[in-house]
Amino acid sequence: MQLSYKLDKDETGQFTIYNLVGDVVSKYSLTAESGTLSISEKQLAAGMYFYNITVNGKTVKHDKFIIIK
Repeated sequence: MQLSYKLDKDETGQFTIYNLVGDVVSKYSLTAESGTLSISEKQLAAGMYFYNITVNGKTVKHDKFIIIK
């Protein structure tokens, strides 16, 4: 799974994955002005997950995704 992103010059971000009970499964830093974040599905068991993208400490997107194996 890949996530392309673009941040302004002075921004930093974080991509956080949560399981169904709200435990943090993984955290990834988004530091470059633009880039691609690669997430290996091998680390995740089959099921539904939630993610949260924050930029400078503010949530800019949250949603869910499903891993099917």
